[in-house]
Amino acid sequence: MTVTPARLIVAASATAMLIAVVTAASAANTTTPGCVAPRLVGLTERAAAHRARAAGCVVHLTGARLKRATVQTIAAQAPSPGARSVVVRLTLNPLCFGSALAGPPHDEGMRPGPTELITGLYLVGGPALPYSSPHCRQKPGTPGPGTIDVLDPAGRTVIASRTTKRGRLVTFRLPPGRYRVSGRADPNNDSLTQPFTIRAGYTTRRYVIEPVP
Repeated sequence: MTVTPARLIVAASATAMLIAVVTAASAANTTTPGCVAPRLVGLTERAAAHRARAAGCVVHLTGARLKRATVQTIAAQAPSPGARSVVVRLTLNPLCFGSALAGPPHDEGMRPGPTELITGLYLVGGPALPYSSPHCRQKPGTPGPGTIDVLDPAGRTVIASRTTKRGRLVTFRLPPGRYRVSGRADPNNDSLTQPFTIRAGYTTRRYVIEPVP
C-alpha cells in the first residue's frame, strides 16, 4: 500500500491527540485535591493533627473545646479512614480529671446463675489525673492483691477468707443468707465493709473498696 502525504498527516494528528489525552489524564490525577484520610480515632489531638497533616489533609475540629492537645482524644472522624477528602473533620473528647485509682465496674447486684458471691478488692483514690473519654466516662479500675473476708451479717465472725492476686476476682460458694464482705490490701488501711445477700439460683457481685489518699 502506498503511503501518501495525506495519510501521514492524519496518522500524525491522531498520535498527537492520543498523547494530549494521556497527558491531560495524568495531569488530572496528579493534581486531584485532598488526601487519603488516615485512621485517627483514639489518638490524642496533637498526634491526630500531625498524622492528618502529614497525609496532606486539612484538619477541622468539632466536639469538645480543645484545652490540652496531648491529653484529649479523637472520638470520631469524617470521612472514614481510606476515603479521599480535602478536609478531615475530627470530633474531640472533653478534658476530664479523675482519681488515679478508679473504682470497680458498675455491675454489682444479683443475676440468675450459680449460688455464689463474685468479689474483688479495689483501691480507690490517689491524685486527680487528666484523661479524655466520651462524656468523661472513666474506665473501671483493676482489682488489686490482698485478702478478702466474708463475714456474718453483724460483721464480727469470719465465715470464709481468700487471698487474691492483682487483676483477679474471687468466688465464694455460700448458702443463701445475708452477709458482709471486707478486705485489705494494706494492713494499715481500712476497707469499706459491704453488705450483700445470697439467693438460691442467683450470682451476687459485690466489691470491696479500700480508700487511699
